[in-house]
Amino acid sequence: MGTFKGKRIIPKHDGVWNQKKEYEELTIVLDAESGDGYISRKPVPAGTVLSDTDYWSLCSHFNAQMYRLETDVAEDVEGMHKDLSETKASMSKEVSEAESRVNTKVSDAQSAMQKTEDAMNTAVEQMNKRLDANVTASTDVKADYAAELVDVRVGQDGTVYPSAGEAIRGQYSLAVENGITGAKLALAGSNGNLGEVFPKAAMPALLGAKCEAGEFLDYRITGTTDYGQFYHRFTNMLMGKFRKYLFISKIREISGSCAGVSCYQYDSKGANLNTHVTKVVRVAHGNEIYVVFFGEILENAYRLDISPCVARNDAVVECDGRCVLLDVTGQSDDELQKVLSLISSSPVEDSILQYYDTWGIAGKVMSVPYADRTGISDQTREMLGNVAYGCPVFSEMIPFSSKFQEKDTMYAWAKAAVTRNEDWGVFGGVRLSGLAAGKYLVFGRVESVETDDTQLGEVSIGIIEPGIPNWAKRVPCGTLNKATLPFQMNLVYEYAGGKDNLNFAVQLTGSNYTSFVVTMWVLNVTGLSNEEIEALSHSSITERASAVKNATHAILTEKAEVAVKADHAEKAETAKKADHAVASDTAEKAVAAGYAELSGSWKGKKALVIGDSITAAGKWQKKLEELLGMNVATHAKGGIGILRMTDGDNGLDGTYNAETDKNGVLRPLMAADVEGVSLIIVLPAYNERATVLGSVGDCYPEKETICGRIQYLLNRIYEELEDAGNLLCHVLVATPHCAGKYPYVDADGYEEYPTGTGQTMEKLSDTIKAVAQVNNVAVCDLWHESGINRRTWSVFGAQKNAVNEQYAKYQLDASGRVVGSVPQRYVNGQSYYQKRNGSIILEKYTGSSPYPFNGDQLHCSTEGYARIGECVVGSVIRAFGK
Repeated sequence: MGTFKGKRIIPKHDGVWNQKKEYEELTIVLDAESGDGYISRKPVPAGTVLSDTDYWSLCSHFNAQMYRLETDVAEDVEGMHKDLSETKASMSKEVSEAESRVNTKVSDAQSAMQKTEDAMNTAVEQMNKRLDANVTASTDVKADYAAELVDVRVGQDGTVYPSAGEAIRGQYSLAVENGITGAKLALAGSNGNLGEVFPKAAMPALLGAKCEAGEFLDYRITGTTDYGQFYHRFTNMLMGKFRKYLFISKIREISGSCAGVSCYQYDSKGANLNTHVTKVVRVAHGNEIYVVFFGEILENAYRLDISPCVARNDAVVECDGRCVLLDVTGQSDDELQKVLSLISSSPVEDSILQYYDTWGIAGKVMSVPYADRTGISDQTREMLGNVAYGCPVFSEMIPFSSKFQEKDTMYAWAKAAVTRNEDWGVFGGVRLSGLAAGKYLVFGRVESVETDDTQLGEVSIGIIEPGIPNWAKRVPCGTLNKATLPFQMNLVYEYAGGKDNLNFAVQLTGSNYTSFVVTMWVLNVTGLSNEEIEALSHSSITERASAVKNATHAILTEKAEVAVKADHAEKAETAKKADHAVASDTAEKAVAAGYAELSGSWKGKKALVIGDSITAAGKWQKKLEELLGMNVATHAKGGIGILRMTDGDNGLDGTYNAETDKNGVLRPLMAADVEGVSLIIVLPAYNERATVLGSVGDCYPEKETICGRIQYLLNRIYEELEDAGNLLCHVLVATPHCAGKYPYVDADGYEEYPTGTGQTMEKLSDTIKAVAQVNNVAVCDLWHESGINRRTWSVFGAQKNAVNEQYAKYQLDASGRVVGSVPQRYVNGQSYYQKRNGSIILEKYTGSSPYPFNGDQLHCSTEGYARIGECVVGSVIRAFGK
């Protein structure tokens, strides 16, 4: 019979069934005729047939097995036929496409040959005409050929050439060069500069140098390395058409020398795409040097950092706060090199450089202030003829109860069509999201009104701020008369910041019209005196905002930079305090000075932050900019785990290109990302709460644990730092803060998650801290030190309320009675009973989160992100000093 093994029974196989043979219990035999298999229920006496079910039981069916085999074979054959058909179709398509390409090339070649033949025929015809003319001239008895040859040798400018041939060739060359020069000046007049291309011009930045107010030009830099640079920074380059630039600025070498220029280009995620400068010339003019160069804008470039100098260590160079950046996309490199040759060989008064100081006639001045709270006062820098003067800092400008007819997001300027609203009448304007705190001068100009009536209603301009009922501020401007259009008005508003957006609007009251067109312009006047604001308020905004800036420039330049510097120096004990504006008469500048003292050696250096959605929000890292004066790049994406932070969404061997970038695919961390970076901060693991913690010493991929993944993360960062030759970079790991519940996890930071594992966010944070410390990496312990906890989630969490009353936490029946005993997990597409306006309705769930009844207290409010940023800054200073 069969044998026992542990708790199992193993039947005995006894080959082909023999009716004359006795069989033990649990013996398997084969029926040779049918191919079926039978197993004995009990001892079988000789002579017992297989159909006797008291003794035998069928255990395998030969026909069923054969049918399954036949079916599988048929499916395989069908699949082979399908694959062959698809392969044949694909090959046919490739052959057809190849044939089409060959035909196209042949057609192109034939066209080119025909053009060549036509050109040759034309040339022959011209030569025949020229020979005929020569023959005719040679028979002209009145001609004085010697005198004519002498005359040909004298150029239009009086130059006498050695021969007639050299005279013709030389004057032809000069005519071509003059034509190019004229074309380039026309280019300057038509293209102006990127004021029309960029939605916003960002601030310059430093690399490997320190900066102070200049004596001759705006800024003086001293190289602290062999590559000290002063960058003019331009953002939002993804405009499609702008592919080549021409840059002009001025420097003055006080001591030491410059090694060259640079143009670093970055994508929208801050990855360094490398530098690209094609040709450079330096034109001395007195004690100053004009630096002119051009280059290509690389694919996917979002930001340009352009420096007119690369100062050697201890070299002192002064840089102009002004620069001109031209769009020369339509010009070839050869054409532009000829332009630079002409510039370098001509007096400044005879070249394109003559327009540098007055760009605004042939173009518009492209000048940006140095983003230095410790340098000259913002007000003074804004008076230097800077096109970015008064531009508000904001993230987005969209229509507010209107439709834009025209806009210029660089200047927060728009022309909007406003139609009647049932609640507000004819009312609308612009909305600025992410607007920085400050004082704003708002213009509204009613251009036209759709009505046949002459007498219109009351007109007003005002501000609508979230959280403030009706108008935050509104200025009635009297009765509008059609005969007096266009009609301009303005108001000044001090905004404390902290709101998602601020709305600037014009309102007409009355019923005799349906729509109007209004031009809106928002100007940042923070730090200006009442007299200066009053002067600005009388500016006309008939033209684009850039023209308004140029129109007001003369008023603003009445204030001298030297006077403001002297005023600061007189009040301060030291020149350093003067630069820091410690003795400033406003609280805002005093705070700024305090930030400057805090920033110390970090100011102007690069930081890279890595993380998930907490970091991708781009908020906590602003404290690195505000308090330390650092230039911050972000490598982060919402919803990712630890491994994707360094290896990218598609892994290290995955495909990454412009299309994946467009679709939001995170690229791997590369050496170019960490090149020149002084500080890397990682805030990981918010999405890894379900991962086993493991032990210090684990490393991915051998160990799929938190310890293993954090160790791998650190290894990858140092690999890229080593490849970039930047092992001097500081690295800091921040732990997750104490988070509340949110719609994707029904457990706060104190609670066990997943259930039954004993894991909490505190243990997660302690584990990350332990791995970092064993690697001698600094830690910012947000869990224990941030002050974000169950008592403060209502302040620091993204949502004040921990519960979203819109969704039932426990299952309800049709009467609204709670029938569930545990929180229900919502599934997209399924229906749930909900309380709606006092009734119980069955409602399909269309969301993606499983716990929509939780408010989001994992992500942060503005105050929460600020608290995280402050803690990180404190840890940086504590670990690495000021």
